[in-house]
Amino acid sequence: MSALTGVGVMILTSIVMDDGDRAAAIALGYGAAQTVTAVLLGWRVRRLIDGPPVRRTGRIALGSLGAAGAAAVVMGAVQSRFGDDRLSSLSAIGVAGAAGVVVFVLALRAMAGVGPRGLVARGAGGG
Repeated sequence: MSALTGVGVMILTSIVMDDGDRAAAIALGYGAAQTVTAVLLGWRVRRLIDGPPVRRTGRIALGSLGAAGAAAVVMGAVQSRFGDDRLSSLSAIGVAGAAGVVVFVLALRAMAGVGPRGLVARGAGGG
């Protein structure tokens, strides 16, 4: 299922995107396949360890998707202000990436109630 999703996304994005953006199309397909794999693995682990209720998991998942969308919009807007040379591209990656992280964390708190500590907490003790 994951592989089919990844290949499907690669095919669709390579049709829609410019020829020069084939690497991005492949990356999107890879990311989609990994996302499906993570969801399937998460569901399996949740069942094995009697994890949190589906409602909470779903709220976090939907909040994460919304936060990722908000971060993508901000990163796109920030990177569009940079030039095309190597130094500008490197700067755009750093600045847009940092802006994306900040927006993601803030949006996830607003959309799913998960703060920065919840993103890095490990184990039952949270630390």
